[in-house]
Amino acid sequence: MKRSGNSLTGGCLPKMSDLSVTDVGRAVARSGLLPTTAARLLEYFRSYLMPLTEFLEKVAIADDDEGEWASLERANEDLAFVFFHMCYSSPEFGEGDIPARRFLPYPLSERRESERARRLQQYLSVQPWDQNVLAVNAADISTDWILGVPLSDLESRYENLRGGMIRDMLRTASSHLSGLADILAAATSSVADDEHSAVFAWSVGDQRTGMLRLIRRLRQNAIQALVGVSDDILWMADVVDSNGDRLIQRRLAMDLRREGIKHLEDMLDRGRTDVLLQVMGRTQETESQISRIRQAAERARLERTERNRARIERRLPDCQTLISRYFDASGKQFEKSLEDCLDCLEIKIIGRDDDERNKPRYPDFVVEYGSGNVIVIECKSSAIGKDIDFKSATDVAGKAAPHALAKNHLVTICQKYVSTDVPRKIETQANLSVVNAEDLGLAMAYLKTNSISIERFMNWLSTPGQPRADELFGT
Repeated sequence: MKRSGNSLTGGCLPKMSDLSVTDVGRAVARSGLLPTTAARLLEYFRSYLMPLTEFLEKVAIADDDEGEWASLERANEDLAFVFFHMCYSSPEFGEGDIPARRFLPYPLSERRESERARRLQQYLSVQPWDQNVLAVNAADISTDWILGVPLSDLESRYENLRGGMIRDMLRTASSHLSGLADILAAATSSVADDEHSAVFAWSVGDQRTGMLRLIRRLRQNAIQALVGVSDDILWMADVVDSNGDRLIQRRLAMDLRREGIKHLEDMLDRGRTDVLLQVMGRTQETESQISRIRQAAERARLERTERNRARIERRLPDCQTLISRYFDASGKQFEKSLEDCLDCLEIKIIGRDDDERNKPRYPDFVVEYGSGNVIVIECKSSAIGKDIDFKSATDVAGKAAPHALAKNHLVTICQKYVSTDVPRKIETQANLSVVNAEDLGLAMAYLKTNSISIERFMNWLSTPGQPRADELFGT
């Protein structure tokens, strides 16, 4: 899809009255963006919704020379560039008779070749790509910032470019992206009236699902603009002390990532202490720092679970009782809540441990989907503050074997968490998965709201190791 001329200015822009009398209008007012900017961005997303969604589906982004499939990491990088460019080329920075309200660093006005801009030109809100070189250069700098490029390296690219200029620009982008996400969320409301739906056609069906995923990406990029790290380690920004100060600064975050510390659980894994010491230095002070970070990471993990629970409750407002039981229960009550979830999702249960014919030591559930595909599921829960250990996490194999089920894929659902050393210890087992309850809860919510298919859900659930909910979309 290509657009000629200055920008997306014609066609079917929402009228200002459409913005002023709906939830969208209120979101625009709260965002601090000009109504003209909001209208322009809404039109951009209306026109480019499907192409942008393709980034999140790992769809091939054609390279003029090789035409290879883009990796997920490359797709995320490209989508961030497109979003930053969209922000920096908006009317907020001046256009025609609209005076600038925000400003980009003047050193970036120098025309530079941009591989990203050339390759992604068809997705840009201003075409051809070099019609607004200031926006292109700013988007390149911003994208490299969230990939972890040191600030000093970014400063050195342009004469007279200073770190303060870059940080001011990034704060503007973060505010811009956050405001846009709020506006799009209002426009994607499931309770939109007829007039609203007529203006914002993505408020229903598959387009709504695609838009919700893009909104999440906008919010992630807004946070990345402030903290300057890649999306897979954004959780490090949530590891804070009692005063709310970050314990893992940007440089340390990227150093840890390079050494394989990419998940919050990696930080908590005692078996990776040597990796932390190698990165941070082997001193007594470092050991104390690691201890503080781990305590904060424990808090961040609990907070993450509560956020995920809230996300599920927002997605499924009619299932509050079931959601509460699922997150709060343990033992047989947790098994019963999972059974209710499977029934709600119409996943066929062909075997249960409470069937007298299946004694002794039968797995909690055996489920079937498609043409004879079978997955064996065991539930494990523990007291608060204690994770599911290796012995418990692998117990499902001992229960499956006597009943000729061991050749099927085996899954242990852990309430709340599997011990952080377990995924590392089961790497060689090709038919065993351990899944935290919060991840399964999110995946089931995605399935219930038709955001993913049953095939995708089951493929995810039967991924060896520790399937995580963010792997369903790569976001």
